[in-house]
Amino acid sequence: QQAVIELGLNNVKVEQARVEKWQSEQRYDAIISRAFASVYDFVSLSSMHLAKGGTLYAMKGQYPQDEMRYFPKDFKLTVSHNLDVPFVGGERHLLEITAEKS
Repeated sequence: QQAVIELGLNNVKVEQARVEKWQSEQRYDAIISRAFASVYDFVSLSSMHLAKGGTLYAMKGQYPQDEMRYFPKDFKLTVSHNLDVPFVGGERHLLEITAEKS
């Protein structure tokens, strides 16, 4: 919500709810997660809300090498970006995840 305010975005809808309980009739082109559980849990629980051809974005600290061994079936890591977050030490990564068959 803070990013939406500070960036003056008006085409963003922020939802704050447990993903496994949240229901929406709409499917989304992009879903982003920060400080969520494992990559597997994020993809498994969030992909039901993803539009065909959409992308899941998982923000992680250190690259989650161990988590990638349990990557969800039918999904693939498209790109991993190293992030430089101002005033924050340590590693930060943004994982772009898409369905194998869109």
